Amino acid sequence: MRRFPIWESGAFDLLQEVSMAMALEEKYACWYRQYAVDSGKERRIRMKERYGEAEAAFVREVWFPLFGGFDGLIPQAEAIDAEGEKRVLDFAWIYGGLMLNVEIDHAEPLGRSALVQERRRDLHMQAAGWHVVRVAADDVVLRPERCRRMLEVWMNRWVGVGRQMRDPRQDDVLRFAMASGGTVRFRDVVRYLQVSDKTALAVLRGLVDQGVLAAAGGARKRVHKYQVHPYAVRRLYWRQP
Repeated sequence: MRRFPIWESGAFDLLQEVSMAMALEEKYACWYRQYAVDSGKERRIRMKERYGEAEAAFVREVWFPLFGGFDGLIPQAEAIDAEGEKRVLDFAWIYGGLMLNVEIDHAEPLGRSALVQERRRDLHMQAAGWHVVRVAADDVVLRPERCRRMLEVWMNRWVGVGRQMRDPRQDDVLRFAMASGGTVRFRDVVRYLQVSDKTALAVLRGLVDQGVLAAAGGARKRVHKYQVHPYAVRRLYWRQP
């Protein structure tokens, strides 16, 4: 049977990459036109003034690889905060009961007054039910893969995007341990998950088997306290070998 060079040379992988790139460009062009050309006058002005290189990089290099499209992602959106004040969001995304506001922070220094206003704005948005995620413009442009990984980890908690652990309770325990300074006690897990001793032990053993937790103090028999292995956590979240 005749074999075509395209399958032997690895060019098929290249064709797949080209196809994905074409899909990105096509979807991005339609999405951008919707808000920068076909939208109302005020949004068109905001897009011209506030939508720059970093914002485009976020949409193309961070958001698209995670979702494969831009459905529901709204640039320069308007929202009302908990104080009834109108706010302009760099990006808004609403999915079910989740309201996400992504802000691209640029390098210009903020004065004390501006910093106070920014923190107040975030607090009022959060009080109105929005999750506010801020990313540095330089990271988006120069290190988009890092922003993408962090957003994936964050989004995985809320909408199941990206890598998930087999048992969601393991993820809950791991986050609890990380928030508790890197250690967690067996009894804490029983109370936190509101499960039986047997179930709590199974969850902890699953994390130990993955190399994420280890017995604190080197205990081998009756383990009452576990500690987080930082390098294992990094591999788990950042997909490093």
